[in-house]
Amino acid sequence: MSQRPSVPEATAPPSRKPSKGRLWLFRLILVFLGLVLALFLGEVALRIGGHRPMQLDAGYRAKYKQLYQVADDDKGVLYELKPLAEAEFAYRGPPIRYRINEDGLRCDRRYTRPKPVGARRILMLGDSVLFGLGVPDEELFSAQVEVTLRGVEVINGGVGGYNTYTEHVWFEAVGRSYAPDMVILCYCPNDVDDPLDHYSEHTVETLLPFPEAAVPNHDYHAKRLAQQTRSHKRSPGFKQMLKGTFGRMATWGVRHSALAHLCAQPFSYGRRSRTYERCLLATADTTSMEYAWLERHMEGIATTARKADLPVLFVYLPLAYELDGDNPIHVTSRRNVSDLAEACGFAVVDVFDTLAELDRPYLDVSHLSPAGHGGVATELVEAIRRSGRLQERDLPKTRE
Repeated sequence: MSQRPSVPEATAPPSRKPSKGRLWLFRLILVFLGLVLALFLGEVALRIGGHRPMQLDAGYRAKYKQLYQVADDDKGVLYELKPLAEAEFAYRGPPIRYRINEDGLRCDRRYTRPKPVGARRILMLGDSVLFGLGVPDEELFSAQVEVTLRGVEVINGGVGGYNTYTEHVWFEAVGRSYAPDMVILCYCPNDVDDPLDHYSEHTVETLLPFPEAAVPNHDYHAKRLAQQTRSHKRSPGFKQMLKGTFGRMATWGVRHSALAHLCAQPFSYGRRSRTYERCLLATADTTSMEYAWLERHMEGIATTARKADLPVLFVYLPLAYELDGDNPIHVTSRRNVSDLAEACGFAVVDVFDTLAELDRPYLDVSHLSPAGHGGVATELVEAIRRSGRLQERDLPKTRE
């Protein structure tokens, strides 16, 4: 019997192991999906917990500039609020309608000039913190002081970007015409900033040349002017384009994501920028050009007020991160400026501890929130009453 030839058993083809490249790709996809899921869950949790994206109009700067115009040469202030201008935009909060009256003040009414007999007035001088960027009219500390003090009008002379020079010049050219019974100077640490960095942010045009008196440090101003001239001559390089793209992406993120807004808060609310730090370092040194410049203009405001027998108050409005109180340079700067104000004849109003005790007193590193405005108003009312120079009466307002 013949034997059948044996048939070899079928064997499974050898299994192929996935390549290392595919394994890494698979792992990266899993990591990416896990990250997306974690971000999504984090966003949902924050929304449920009451956190929201930053309320900030993408074009708020252009809308803000609509409130300003280049001033007449005879005023010396370079630019000013545009009479009867209006704009509405959101800045780190709900949209707010800004109204400028016929005389270039943030107010929906006019203050009668000359002042009627028997009227009592306080004039406040300051920058965008007093102006109240991001804060409704009725929550400004100037408005709250007026509501609290019976029969006393409070004129908000705040203009974004003004410093002690422009506040001095505006007081001489315009503010005195309101015949105030008291003047309050509201100081922010960037008031000794260079006007090239500060003023042009608030107008469409570049404001050059600057009066010598407007420049706190002429050496620094010359460097900034040279930098600006070079940047205008050359086209933006890759680094500048990359920085601008990243900035736009970051702005988009905080405007649409509660998680991105929360992560950006340490940089937005307490950012130690080179500009702010340079100003604080300058006033911490009583031999600096900025300190001497500040002394001249503070003394000028006080002298003008003394000629009219007006009491003058001074309030130092600290930056958000100054409230930490752990930097000796910041402490020295605040003490030096306050001591200088007192030496010039101002009664100093201390709002530091009040702001430090509040929950979220700032919208950003320098601008007060409605809560911050309320705290400042409380301290100012107490200081005004202690001065004994203004009697509160139930008088009708003398605004048109």
